[in-house]
Amino acid sequence: MRQGAEFEVIPGIQSIDQEKDSVALTDSRGQVYRGRYLIGADGVHSQVRKITGEFKPTHTAFATEGIVPLEKCQSGSEFTFDYGVVQNGYGWLIPKHDHVNVGLYTCGDSRQICKAGLREYTEKNLGTGTVEHIVGFPIGIGGDAYVPRSSLVFLVGDATGFADPLLGEGIHNAIKSGQAAATALIAAIQSGADANLAYRAAIEDIRQDICNCRKISYLFYNQLSMSYALLKSRHFQSRLLKGFAQGMTMTEIRQAFFSRNFLSVSKTEH
Repeated sequence: MRQGAEFEVIPGIQSIDQEKDSVALTDSRGQVYRGRYLIGADGVHSQVRKITGEFKPTHTAFATEGIVPLEKCQSGSEFTFDYGVVQNGYGWLIPKHDHVNVGLYTCGDSRQICKAGLREYTEKNLGTGTVEHIVGFPIGIGGDAYVPRSSLVFLVGDATGFADPLLGEGIHNAIKSGQAAATALIAAIQSGADANLAYRAAIEDIRQDICNCRKISYLFYNQLSMSYALLKSRHFQSRLLKGFAQGMTMTEIRQAFFSRNFLSVSKTEH
């Protein structure tokens, strides 16, 4: 805002018209907004994506979560990620000050993710079926298939399916793709370069990481006994947690895991 940006809430988008060197967006009130470029950062149900036809995702992950007051819990709870309680996904229990956050996630069949399933999971682990403030939401995945077509309209974050299919985490890539779009468009304005090519290059590592995460998620959830044994490894845990703490992508963590430096550190830790 300090740099001159304006923030305005609109009720909806009526149309998006791409002209020679600009984009015109008309909202549902008939108000027209014009700009050099348009960045669609409007989530998994992106109107920008649907209206422009810029991308058609083929996969969507789903999650549901709720709150269990501590006084309702019949058994104690620990911070838990419970892989395999739903197909191609996991459940979680996160104790907080006066409640436990519970949830289910899958990158597979969304019919597994429902209120009844969440209450059943809560009953099994906390001894109560009382779950308050239940919400469910889709998560955009499949962004490794996104190849920008327009030189004026660009998608970022969940609008592009840039969430990690393994865990359903999307904030990291939402920020990273937003920064990539800004960098690409600034470079295009300053140098006259093709914004499409600039953005394609800027998000290539994100697309590659999502592709790798998709492959890892398939192996992980279909070989849970092997995956669990790997997660129990002290050295693997150390590298995984350190990588996440440093903001590394799954691809970067995998590369570090098999690097000569990692192997030498692991031997030292023995």
